[in-house]
Amino acid sequence: MKSPIKCWKGYRRKTYNAVAYKYKDTLLKTDPEKVYNEVKERLLRFSENMAQKRIRYTTEFNSLIKGNKTAQQYEPLWETALLHLTEVGMKKDQTDLFTAYIAKLGPELARIAMRDKRLRPSPDGQMTYRTVETWEEAHEVVKEYENALLSEKAMISQSHNYNLTQGSQTKGWLSLIHI
Repeated sequence: MKSPIKCWKGYRRKTYNAVAYKYKDTLLKTDPEKVYNEVKERLLRFSENMAQKRIRYTTEFNSLIKGNKTAQQYEPLWETALLHLTEVGMKKDQTDLFTAYIAKLGPELARIAMRDKRLRPSPDGQMTYRTVETWEEAHEVVKEYENALLSEKAMISQSHNYNLTQGSQTKGWLSLIHI
């Protein structure tokens, strides 16, 4: 088993070095546990309290946006932020989560998610034709949309490559038009 002291880096290591140097000729040799406890006490002075964690996690959640990340890249960031808020007793309800998720998507993806209507389960278990109501439903719509975009780009690229190999100077769907 490794000594925790050997794993310390940065300010933790510097704190240990300062205390160890202070007691190098006395307690470090005769009572190393006392030196360790002093280091531990000094390090705990700098630990984050619950209020500080709440502020930090709330700020991180509020500043989280999807931006150019794919839905699959964004999902673990979103879920981690939710876990952190829950950890400090600031769990959000479904309505707040849905509203926050839609706001963090950006205008184009938010519009696409909000306009999506399909059969979805209702609270009573029946299938109902409706728009998204949860962040999970909105997230699925965004993933489907992004996958469709990727497929479309691949098809256009493939069509363009096919036309080039056939010696055609036109690109994509323009090659289908006969003048």
